[in-house]
Amino acid sequence: MSVFTIEVSRPGRFGLETSATLELPATWQEFLDAKQKARVTDDTVIYSSGLVDCKYDWLTPHIVNSTNPSELNLLAERLESHIKDDIDILEAMVKIETRRNNGQPIPLPRLINLTFSIGNCQVVGNITSDALLGRFLFDNDFLSEEDAAAIQTRIDSKQNVSELLSTLGKEHRINIGGILTASGCYIEFDGGVNEAYIPGSMDTLDHPSAPMIMEIFKRTGNDQLKTATLDMPPYTINAISEAFKKVGVKSLRECGYHCTDCLIPPAKEWINSAGDIEKAYNFAITLDRFALHEGVVELKALLEATKCSDLDTAMSMADDISDYKLIAEFSGAEDYARDYLGRLQADTGGLDLSGFVNLYKLGKKVMEQDNAIWTSYGILKRLDGGPILSQSDIPNMRMEMA
Repeated sequence: MSVFTIEVSRPGRFGLETSATLELPATWQEFLDAKQKARVTDDTVIYSSGLVDCKYDWLTPHIVNSTNPSELNLLAERLESHIKDDIDILEAMVKIETRRNNGQPIPLPRLINLTFSIGNCQVVGNITSDALLGRFLFDNDFLSEEDAAAIQTRIDSKQNVSELLSTLGKEHRINIGGILTASGCYIEFDGGVNEAYIPGSMDTLDHPSAPMIMEIFKRTGNDQLKTATLDMPPYTINAISEAFKKVGVKSLRECGYHCTDCLIPPAKEWINSAGDIEKAYNFAITLDRFALHEGVVELKALLEATKCSDLDTAMSMADDISDYKLIAEFSGAEDYARDYLGRLQADTGGLDLSGFVNLYKLGKKVMEQDNAIWTSYGILKRLDGGPILSQSDIPNMRMEMA
């Protein structure tokens, strides 16, 4: 499960049908893909992000819709990869901070820095109640002399001290602002935060250096824990030799692999399931032609429209991408109908017909006639007007032609 799910969209009518959901933490390519689906074409286009889901209920009140999505991604990455075993401590820190802020949301940079400050907390395990906290304070000489003496007197006279320990433990917890966690810990946090993150001082998303990023390891033997990151395709002999040396192999054929990032995010699943690193290498060479993102959105739309699910088909379609046209500025069938009526209006001397028809139904009908397909990236059609076949239809078509 993702830590956060956000919706990326452009404001106004256009954004209603072109929003995209994005699970965080995400890679730079996944983030770019969501913006492309939302038609955020460059850094000058305004867009917004809204929280759809949060893995941790106690964080939700602090994640507002105006939150910087790249900062939110950094927080998600910190939660998922760096402090996964200390989530209970962070939850306590957030609750303590919230109390001190009179219930006001904690700014996102502060939340990020809390993840760098786990070690600043005092954590005592196996404390599930105020009575056990009181016992811990007494056993470790943290109580005042007067309170410690009162407890010792009752112990010496064989009286029950549970109620007094509970009272003293509760008083200490409230005065200090400590938290009893569901996992059976007692946590104190004095508010000292390591300022590891200052907005603008740290990359919240790593830009990939290649269209595909692989984590490789030795396929056989006991060295699979040795991994190396490898750009695909590797641009220098030195880069690939260093990666091979790190994991103890001499060629790609000796490598197991896992794709961690790809210019076309859905392709990661195809790459990993193929189990063939040489085929993945060839696909990376194909994608390298799109490294500057020229035509990559059209390719993404084509792979979606044809329900592509394997590397061979994807590489074949990449070779034919010049046969297709993507109309990204259309948000749906209604825009397609408006364009059609606009052309009719020019032919009929300026008669506006848009108020007399159901734009959605007309758009669907005209798209059907034009063999145009709606995708997450816009409306796709062949330049020759022919049908766009799904992957499941292609083998049958080939058999008929034979």
